[in-house]
Amino acid sequence: SPVYRFVFGGNFSAPWLIGFLALLWVGIAAFFVVKTLSINSKISAVFICGVMVTSRTVTALAATFIHDLDADMFALMLACFAVYLWKEKIFGWWLVGAVALCGSLGLYQSYITVAVVLIALVLMLQLAEGEKFASVAKNAFGGAVMGALGGAMYAVVLKLTPVVASVKFAERGNSVTSIKLLKMSDLPALVAEAYTGWLEHFVNVPTNWAKPPIAAAVNIALILAVPVMAVLVVIK
Repeated sequence: SPVYRFVFGGNFSAPWLIGFLALLWVGIAAFFVVKTLSINSKISAVFICGVMVTSRTVTALAATFIHDLDADMFALMLACFAVYLWKEKIFGWWLVGAVALCGSLGLYQSYITVAVVLIALVLMLQLAEGEKFASVAKNAFGGAVMGALGGAMYAVVLKLTPVVASVKFAERGNSVTSIKLLKMSDLPALVAEAYTGWLEHFVNVPTNWAKPPIAAAVNIALILAVPVMAVLVVIK
């Protein structure tokens, strides 16, 4: 993050500059998503851009930690860029993609999930389009190698940074350093809590545009539509 700020923003939080850069990175990330998923419909591309710009992640960051907004969106863009390189098999994709993932992890670790989900979507599309399983498995292995290499780079940088910069990691509950406090016996309860918490939030959505039961009905209808569409695709 200090490296990013040195290049793009300095030590001042200028909301207009942060907003401009954040929209720029989200726009480039949306470009990579559209290209990665081979979306040709302009209307679909517009909706993807709209969802990515107005997501709660973006709006909540802008309302609270706006000084991190552009750097976090840059991390998002790097994750999408890595998957685009993997999908298109551009020369040196595995190394450049790994570096991009390392940079994304360095800025904000959460966006590695974006890369994972995008790769999963591409693999599912390839299977749905009739590509041979061996070829899809090979692509999956390549994505895993790229991710593992990026994670290894991040682990090395994580060890070197405190030494080079002469700073210590923050000992916070949501810091990467809290991993060493995690016990294997805690995992089942934490996994269950993650899903039950998500489901509760998914059904009871805090919103200003409709009454909670209406928002819940819309969300439930959307999530039920997914397996129905999956079955229809398989049948087809």
